[in-house]
Amino acid sequence: MRLNKLLVVATSALSLACGSLTDPLLLRTEIIEVAPNKVVCQGSFFTTCLSVRRGREGSWQAFYGDIEGFVWGEGFYYVLEVRVYRVPNPPADGSSEQYRLKRLVSRTSGPMP
Repeated sequence: MRLNKLLVVATSALSLACGSLTDPLLLRTEIIEVAPNKVVCQGSFFTTCLSVRRGREGSWQAFYGDIEGFVWGEGFYYVLEVRVYRVPNPPADGSSEQYRLKRLVSRTSGPMP
């Protein structure tokens, strides 16, 4: 009986450590800037999206997805450190990458610096 309990605990710990085949895989960590106003974007229908850029010299682009853990507020310019994960088996109309907030670097009220 004691051996069975030990085997169950060991198997559970091993499966948690290894993860499953459907767990997202960390691809990279990056710094992104988020504009204080959303932009009109079109997927299946017209909607509004965040406007983001990677690096001060990059161009602003519509960001169609979500950033898990980030709550956007109109009128604030954000600098975020995010982790980007690969999504295994994404839906046909979904992204193969998932963004998660690692750290809020800065939040500034008013126009972009």
